[in-house]
Amino acid sequence: MFVHVGGDGAVRVEQGDDCTRLHIATALDAAATGQALCDAGLGGPADQPDSAWLSVEALRENASRGSVGADWPERWDAMIAYAERKGWLAADGTKVAAHIEYPAPA
Repeated sequence: MFVHVGGDGAVRVEQGDDCTRLHIATALDAAATGQALCDAGLGGPADQPDSAWLSVEALRENASRGSVGADWPERWDAMIAYAERKGWLAADGTKVAAHIEYPAPA
């Protein structure tokens, strides 16, 4: 799954059934991306460059609204556990760090 942040600041979770990847796709800079995520109630800026925090609860809620398989809850839990093992989960477990991916230059 990934979180798309449009140039207008609109935020949406895409491909919510895919629990094998997580990133943020946007053409906005990291500060504007963090602000858009905050405004949408989905996260906010992170201390790392080209990353942002995503609210685990809000991300789960948004991702599960789409078409997801019956085993999605288990795959979601595995994704969050992987993020924790990699150090990408906040100490309190409420936020997960996601890398911001920018479009390739034309």
